[in-house]
Amino acid sequence: MIEDNPGDAKLVEIYLRESPNLNFELTHATRLYEGMEKISGESDKQFDIVLLDLSLPDSSGFETLTKAMEEVPKSISIVVLTGTDDEVQGLKAIEAGAQDYLVKGQIDTSSLTRAVLHAIQRTAMHRELEETAGNLKISEQRLLQAQRIARIGNYELEVATGNMYWSQEVIRILGFVGTEVEPTLDNYLGRMVEEDAVAFQEKVVELTAEGEDTEFSFEYRINHRKELKYVRNQGQVVGNGNALKLVGTLQDITAHKKTQQDKEVAERSAKLKEQFLANMSHEIRTPMNVVIGMTHLLENTPINTKQKEYIEALKLSSTNLLKLINNILDFSKIESGKLVLEHEPVKLSTLINHLVQPHKFKAKEKGVNLFTLIDVGLPETIISDSTRLHQVLSNLISNAIKYTDKGEVQLRVEVIAENSEEATIRFAVKDTGIGIPPQKLDAIFESFTQASDNTTRLYGGTGLGLSIARELVKLFGGKIEVESEVGRGSTFSFEVTFSKNRDHKPSDIIPEEDPGSGVYIQEVADEVPVVMEQSNQKTIEILLVEDHELNRIVATDMLKKWSKNIAIDVAVNGQKAIDKLEEKTSYDIILMDISMPVKDGYQTTKHIRNHMQSPVREIPIIAMTAHAFNRNAEKCREVGMNGFVSKPIDHKLLYATLNNILADKLAARAEEEPNTAKESAPPPQPPKKKLIDLTYLDSLAGDSVAIKVSMLETIVRDLPNEVAKVEADCNKQDWDQLKASAHKLKATCGYMGLEEMATVAKTIENNAWDKKELDTIGELVAKLASVCKEAHIEISEELENLKQLSES
Repeated sequence: MIEDNPGDAKLVEIYLRESPNLNFELTHATRLYEGMEKISGESDKQFDIVLLDLSLPDSSGFETLTKAMEEVPKSISIVVLTGTDDEVQGLKAIEAGAQDYLVKGQIDTSSLTRAVLHAIQRTAMHRELEETAGNLKISEQRLLQAQRIARIGNYELEVATGNMYWSQEVIRILGFVGTEVEPTLDNYLGRMVEEDAVAFQEKVVELTAEGEDTEFSFEYRINHRKELKYVRNQGQVVGNGNALKLVGTLQDITAHKKTQQDKEVAERSAKLKEQFLANMSHEIRTPMNVVIGMTHLLENTPINTKQKEYIEALKLSSTNLLKLINNILDFSKIESGKLVLEHEPVKLSTLINHLVQPHKFKAKEKGVNLFTLIDVGLPETIISDSTRLHQVLSNLISNAIKYTDKGEVQLRVEVIAENSEEATIRFAVKDTGIGIPPQKLDAIFESFTQASDNTTRLYGGTGLGLSIARELVKLFGGKIEVESEVGRGSTFSFEVTFSKNRDHKPSDIIPEEDPGSGVYIQEVADEVPVVMEQSNQKTIEILLVEDHELNRIVATDMLKKWSKNIAIDVAVNGQKAIDKLEEKTSYDIILMDISMPVKDGYQTTKHIRNHMQSPVREIPIIAMTAHAFNRNAEKCREVGMNGFVSKPIDHKLLYATLNNILADKLAARAEEEPNTAKESAPPPQPPKKKLIDLTYLDSLAGDSVAIKVSMLETIVRDLPNEVAKVEADCNKQDWDQLKASAHKLKATCGYMGLEEMATVAKTIENNAWDKKELDTIGELVAKLASVCKEAHIEISEELENLKQLSES
């Protein structure tokens, strides 16, 4: 209250206190400036009402109200106190902004209470309005900020008039500064690329015709000063009749568009890179096929000792070069994310046997003992990618042998968790080699990195193997770990959870050693029908379709070594092959190169299968390709091919594939021969099945009869002692000795091709190692000894026959 008359001030206070509806705190001032100071200076108080006398010592009349209005915040209501009963002056005060006016002498508790309560209500409403306005402003600022961050603005377009409303973000997106132009359709179109502006106008006409509630979304380009930008316009048609409006948002999608374009460029680059690798694979593998094939043919010709050394060096270099090519292809596929695992039934025991056998000779050559410890509880069949699992383990074993000069390399495979559906299996390769320094343990998995600067010089290699192995294990859902000590060796291990296979036959696809980029390799079964022995009554006719002359020479010589009872016709491209098949329909098999001019292998096979008549359309076709990708094998099957052989061609694989495909066909042909011919020929007597299979030993000896004789003599001499040692260790229950003697006999069984007995010896070794199921060891040893004694008789006979043959 600003009142200089003490009596009036006291009277007002009394009336206020008499009111039952008011709870107040009164501050009194006698001059205007004093009251203004209290309002602005007392920060701990928030005044709701000012009771203002218009006649004060420092101000008088209507001017007092004017000055107060300038100083008092609008949220505080002013009630005028005047001694003049002048209604005109009171109305003037209210028009100027006062809440009410009261005439001194006419004031009572009722009128004063009413005026104060109205003022309080007005003050509360005003403050609520200010708060709402403040919140609205904050919301607007947040909306503007969100639009700026998201690069989205909103607009409205009145179709009939072309008038528009733009938010600030639309102005920014269009590249205008402030309010330099009016928001009209013409100015909007002026920012668009000309052809997009025409398309936009056509779109507006189309939307207008469709009418209210039509939603739209489209993109176009705008000239943002000197930069081209991409925007997305989406919204809805609202209104009715001629008052239709387009209400929507405009979003700057330039960054997204550039990212999309960059992605498309990257994808095109990746595709070009993959195509380049496929082409390079073909271009490199084609001469490699010739080199390796010619080397194989050359070593089967009369050569002296020095020439044999040269050929062995050539074979080793060719094999290493092929491995390097395969590693680079694998590394590139993994790097580009194009490598996908297969999911097929895999028989683990078979995979491990095929895995270890090729490494035994290298280990023995270095004087290193290579052995396996296989958990007897291992699932018989799992779902996995046999090629890639083989590749990882083969890499780890190969590295272990490479960096171990004495001692042993051990592959341990054990089940660490299992249920009815899955099994978690731990694979560990342990060696007693040079070891790895602690500071290098992480780096060895990086591409092109090895443990020390002189590793490549001393041991060779590219530093890609472990990097590829790590990425493949990641694809399996595991992680490679390494423990190592310099001078004492290393252990590389990983754990993978596999689904068990219960309903399907295990895969017959077994990878070769260090397979290249997922090439499919058929397993050579133990008893593949030998076509050249069954078919000597009729010539096998083969059509070889190959455009590369040297490849034709290699393939022809390989086929002639497979059987002398064959006739080979040659076509230099797919069209020539079709021409020959139209003239001659009696071919037993077609060997088809994939990459050829005029018509490639895929096109030719499709034509044969879809457009040629029987019996041509049923002739088996084997693909030959230097492309080293899984999808090539899949595509071969899709177009109707019966087999797939990767270049450089492995002659054993080629022979096995020919045998497998031709066996059924030749058997069926034999059934069609005249009955009289059958009656005149004595019924064939099935040969007694041998226990031994010297295929692996033959591969080690090559064509050297002397080496094979030496190996057989060693087995004949040592086998009885090895069997006796196992029996003696078992009888004495000396499990540590039995572990070693069973391991040694297991290797000998492997050389003799006694795969089942090698597994039995492995089980004895594992049980002796883990000291479990000891009560069954005696029975296993008895079985192993019995079969090995029979095998000793067979191998002794084999040795005698071989000696007689060499003497004659």
